[in-house]
Amino acid sequence: MVDNFTYYAQHMHVHSCYEPPGASMEGHIFNAQKLGMRYIWFTDHDIRMGRLRSELDRFDFSNGLTYDHEGANVGFLPKENQRGRICICNESSSVDGKSMKMSVEGESEEWQGCAATLVSYAKSHTASLLSDIILFFKYKTELFDSKNSRLIFDVKLSERPPKHTAAHIFYVVGSTEGLNAPHTLVIPIEEVRGFRDAEFRLSRDAVTEEAVIRGIGGLDNCFDNVTVRLEARYGVKAVAYIDEFSKTRGHTAQKTYELQKEVAREIGARYGVTPFVATEISYAGMHKNCFSTHLRILPYEARGYEISNDEACNSMLEQGKVFSINHPFTRFKRKDLSLFNLDEEVMKIADTYTENACYGASLLEVGFPDGRYLPLEYHLKLWDILSSRGFFLTGYGASDSHSNKSGWYGGNNFVLWLGIADCEDEKTEDAFIDAMRAGRGYTGDPIFIDGGVSFLGEDGQTFGSVTSVYKEESKKVFFSCKVMRRGWILRWIVNGDVNRETCFEDGDFSDSCHIKAEKAVNFVRAELYNDTGRCILITNPIYFVRRDIKEINIPKERQFVK
Repeated sequence: MVDNFTYYAQHMHVHSCYEPPGASMEGHIFNAQKLGMRYIWFTDHDIRMGRLRSELDRFDFSNGLTYDHEGANVGFLPKENQRGRICICNESSSVDGKSMKMSVEGESEEWQGCAATLVSYAKSHTASLLSDIILFFKYKTELFDSKNSRLIFDVKLSERPPKHTAAHIFYVVGSTEGLNAPHTLVIPIEEVRGFRDAEFRLSRDAVTEEAVIRGIGGLDNCFDNVTVRLEARYGVKAVAYIDEFSKTRGHTAQKTYELQKEVAREIGARYGVTPFVATEISYAGMHKNCFSTHLRILPYEARGYEISNDEACNSMLEQGKVFSINHPFTRFKRKDLSLFNLDEEVMKIADTYTENACYGASLLEVGFPDGRYLPLEYHLKLWDILSSRGFFLTGYGASDSHSNKSGWYGGNNFVLWLGIADCEDEKTEDAFIDAMRAGRGYTGDPIFIDGGVSFLGEDGQTFGSVTSVYKEESKKVFFSCKVMRRGWILRWIVNGDVNRETCFEDGDFSDSCHIKAEKAVNFVRAELYNDTGRCILITNPIYFVRRDIKEINIPKERQFVK
């Protein structure tokens, strides 16, 4: 028996330059190259490609430095344990207005000062530089010695490889001494009398020749936050007034998405990695990854941010798109799990999915070795219940990482190896999507698994395939892996139950399992655990469906014909 497909590892759910903690596409692509991966899927929140429903695009201090919105601070939050003073005063450019007054006296030769950072509810001030972002500040300075005092508008951007430290753009009134840190662009601003209207064109400034030299990363950046810092030294006193802040976007959501694809291709070409820019539909019911690089971004703003889950799913199906159900246990986020009968809760969710035919999804996120709201066992239980009911969903693991520092070398770092025919040098998006539909793949930890996994039925069936069989007919399935370590355990799962476990020594390993067609839908899959008990591999099942039961619909792409 020979598997005629070649399997390629790829992260299926990572976020990049749209929101804190500030991953960049380049940072993820750098990590992929380092681990020998040639493909990656970016699935940024589609809602963040355009204006957010609760977007913070203006703040004027009329309600103080900050105000409370559903338990979150909104405004400019002063840093703790700092030199200097920050308060609200009536010194303003507008009638009856207020401003943030910052004052400091530097008592040593070192820079000392005070600072306040823009904060918001649900990160609603943030945006990608792909959207053509401009910041506006109205401010003035007093008692200013330009050599020994400075006002800095510190714009924090995304993480940059190789160390994944955040890039910054400093717009500076006064001294720029000592500000040339790695991935930092310093732009001097001329000091003027009275209130000044400052315009900081982030998207333009990030692509200048100097920005390239400083390693800022261009448009592959998130506007994470802005910190206003007033500093002084050598006994100098300085005062600054911040009167108003605002922000604009120049591009529509669709334009932003199209531009992201261009930037991703340019970065990928430098690293020898092919990026596929898809989206996570994240403001229309449950979260869903739509695996396509040819998407119409949902018109959230035009529809008053009222698009249902069914509308979003039907839209994808009408376009012939493949999509997944993401992190299915979100309802348990920050809940005390001891208050729930989790087996019953999983069954309720399975019943809901069954009633809705899994919404037409082709994939399900299951591979969370560290759990995602519920432990791994419940993700696998949900998948197995749906399999037993004739829903052939491709299971995969996901990091859902929003940072280049996580989801690669530990934690929930599973990737999906997708099998495609090796008939041409350049592997296409369509070929990988066909593999997703067919379930032709396995998911696991790329630190422990480096390909070399085979999972075949006795007649040549492979991952995800469905074979019609007679009642009580017996079949044999074979598993092999090129790299096995002492103490690793192979667990065979038959129809959702543990059939048996095998512990083995170092070296190549192979094993087999029998399955009898006693139920309407019968399936076998394998799980692999390392010597610490961590799950490091999950295969997609091989299915055997009884011929005498006609109610089971077998998708054409999964049908196995000997």
